[in-house]
Amino acid sequence: MNIILNFINAKQAVSIKLIVVVLFAYLISCSEGDLDIGQDFIDYSSYTALIDSVSIQLSTIKDDSVSTSAPKNALIGHYQHPLLGNQECRSFLPINAPTNYTWEDKEVLDSISLILRPSSYFLGDTSESMTINVHLLNESIEVNDDDYLSNNSSFEVIEDAPLGSYTFKPKPNSGERIEINLNTDFAERIIEFIQEYKNDDEKADLFRETFYGLRLSSTQSASNGVIGISTSDSIPYLRLYSHVVGLEKVSKYRDIELNNSSTSFNQIINYNQDNVYNQISTSKQKLVENESEGLSILQAGSGYKIRIDFPYLNNLLELKQLGHVIKAELHLIPDMTLQSWQDLPGTIYLSELDKNNVFQSYIVTSNNDAITPILYTDQLYDENSYYVCDISDYINALLSLDMIDTGYGLCMTLPVEDLSSSLDGLILKGNKSDGFSSKLHLYYYYYDKK
Repeated sequence: MNIILNFINAKQAVSIKLIVVVLFAYLISCSEGDLDIGQDFIDYSSYTALIDSVSIQLSTIKDDSVSTSAPKNALIGHYQHPLLGNQECRSFLPINAPTNYTWEDKEVLDSISLILRPSSYFLGDTSESMTINVHLLNESIEVNDDDYLSNNSSFEVIEDAPLGSYTFKPKPNSGERIEINLNTDFAERIIEFIQEYKNDDEKADLFRETFYGLRLSSTQSASNGVIGISTSDSIPYLRLYSHVVGLEKVSKYRDIELNNSSTSFNQIINYNQDNVYNQISTSKQKLVENESEGLSILQAGSGYKIRIDFPYLNNLLELKQLGHVIKAELHLIPDMTLQSWQDLPGTIYLSELDKNNVFQSYIVTSNNDAITPILYTDQLYDENSYYVCDISDYINALLSLDMIDTGYGLCMTLPVEDLSSSLDGLILKGNKSDGFSSKLHLYYYYYDKK
């Protein structure tokens, strides 16, 4: 059955034939219900197009490791993810060798502090108090064979009481410094080193071999959120306070910077190992949506990504002789019962993966511009936020083939700079979820010139 609409212009008459339910039903009879033919029509100035909703399949995949070296945010805290459960962020920071190796004969140590400044980043509840614990490392931080440190890296600390602890209510992006008083025994060791090696040509290397660095973590019972500590300027650093005894007491201080280089990194720990998502053991594995209650996870830092497959596109290949897909839009629906519109990432990239989840290339337009889904937020009711992504060029390239390899799919990823410095993420509703679900919408027409 064809619906024929005649459009007359000054040059020619164009008959536009729309293929409706009967023809599509024939093409998909082997997978009934997987291709939902809508009854909506879009009116254009020269033709009318039918919208088809094509089911997609979402899966959660996970990188074996994520580089978290030299992050812009040192992450500290515990976060209760609605699906992953309890997660902890710890930050490891090497100590730079001092630039000032002088210590006067009459100079007296007063105290030592760690100076931090919260960045604008936070996740979870920052209205409750947080306790930061500072531990001294018991081994040198060394990069792995791939010359980086990851979310899975860890190094031993001296397991005595922490060098210092500080309890406060986080104020992200306030610009207020955090000053944590540390054990003076630690300061005395530094002063002894300064006095002993001040004339040694290799004192910088010797210092790094003696003082490996610090680990910053939080107490779980006093933390339900994650904060970022700025590492992009001269903070964080250690400050030694002292005074010189003379006719008058002269107060002094000297700073020792912490090193934000390839050997500083964020460690991210998932504690609920019996969780179905945490049981993804290799990067080749897929946790398809029907094995996870219709939900899939994207999260920076921990390596979770969302794979999108189009298992039924081969059913459309017969149509390419009869018409053309003028637009293909991914509609990606977050589960807004588990997250707020304020938590949804504003920038997401799409790439292509093979059947083993190996990266192939980023998805770009015909002009070679990166394709990024557009986020529409429901700021009034916080119920109906969604993403829309135009992948017309990608879908038409697939439909130009004689046979589509359904082992290839798309992958949602976050910007590289976010992977090392945040736990930002997204929970999407797949095709098997209740209510509105993520789908591929095709705008299709068929025309015949006369």
